[in-house]
Amino acid sequence: MGKERREQEAREAHRKRLRQAKRRRQAGRRMERKEPEKVEKPTILIVCEGVNTEVSYFRQFKLATASVVPVGVGAGAVTVFDKAVQLAEQNTYDFKACVFDKDDVRNDLFNEVVAHADAMGFITAWSNQAFEYWFLLHLIDHQGETMHRREYNRKINEQLKGSGISYDGRKTKMVSDDLFDYFEALDPQTEKPRVELAIERSERIMQLHLGTLAAHAESCTCVHRLVKKLLEYR
Repeated sequence: MGKERREQEAREAHRKRLRQAKRRRQAGRRMERKEPEKVEKPTILIVCEGVNTEVSYFRQFKLATASVVPVGVGAGAVTVFDKAVQLAEQNTYDFKACVFDKDDVRNDLFNEVVAHADAMGFITAWSNQAFEYWFLLHLIDHQGETMHRREYNRKINEQLKGSGISYDGRKTKMVSDDLFDYFEALDPQTEKPRVELAIERSERIMQLHLGTLAAHAESCTCVHRLVKKLLEYR
């Protein structure tokens, strides 16, 4: 009986040591396990010339890992740049963009704004003549020759004919969900998303105007720079 009792006590002591070791391991894992950290999404400030077209377009980008803050100022290139600088000084943004058009801005003034925005690290998404040229590149393989901005609305809607979608570039100037989705959808001829086609075309046209000051690069847009950055965060 004495031997059996000693063996039983030894087994119980062994089990006790196992329980203690298990508790120590569990306590160690709890200490090693950090509380989940709240990950701050990068914030992208986009200061736009228009209060409708550009703002409604950029608001459509639903990004998984970044936040978009589009601001419309309702004024030309100089005011857009000044507002962008002001907002950038008031808050911290991971990326900052200026979206403005040549329109009838004086050539030297337009080039000056582009140079200042570039120098300050803004993504300069300018268009010559207007932002809607970026829309047009989703729909046709334009070669960058001169086209007055009054033609954009008609050209865009010619290409949208039969789709049940239209763009009112004269009154509401809003980018609807359907129009944005159309830009994102596959082009049946190339089987590429139309936004990818727009980026490719815009980059090619930029190369055609390489070495030309922005005010003289018509027709041209570099909105693709900003859109490519946004697409990185999907």
